[in-house]
Amino acid sequence: VLWGLVWDTGSRNPHTPPGYVGYVQQDSWFGEARFVGLQTGPSSSGRHWLYKVTDVSVTPYTYAEPFEGESSIMAKDDLKISFRLHIVWKVRAEKVRDFVEHYSTLHEGREKGKLEEVAFGHFMKEPIRTYGRDEVQKFKGAEIKERIDEIGAKVLARAKERAHGTPYEILDVVVGNIQYPSVVSDAVAM
Repeated sequence: VLWGLVWDTGSRNPHTPPGYVGYVQQDSWFGEARFVGLQTGPSSSGRHWLYKVTDVSVTPYTYAEPFEGESSIMAKDDLKISFRLHIVWKVRAEKVRDFVEHYSTLHEGREKGKLEEVAFGHFMKEPIRTYGRDEVQKFKGAEIKERIDEIGAKVLARAKERAHGTPYEILDVVVGNIQYPSVVSDAVAM
């Protein structure tokens, strides 16, 4: 009876939902925790002693980076341009172990998606901001709307290069919502 109570207290059957890959590890009362394996949802490991799972979403996310207000960019002709970069990305299922062990910090909470978003922000956010800024600044203000696809393709290529060999897969980059200063917009509208 005592053994059954101890087993029930320390044994778990961690579940991974669909769209996630679970990083399964075995905790320890003494010594170190150890990596057990990955499980692709929907699945569970079965009941084991001190097992726990960190679920990592492997479905696409869209990350929007605004360049508005104080973050607006000066075009080649010194015209201040506002726009948004939309980055579609995901964690590669086969790289979840690398992601958990080298790119994330587990104190980001248990809220679904938070772990992935925070880790992406640490590793990819500033480089992608730089790529967007660099590519927009190559053109005069009036050219930007005509070259929007080219700008997006160049940012995408640079982001994919940055993500190469990492757990991140960059699926698409879209440049959108280009806004000129109101003085320019009002003059064109007349």
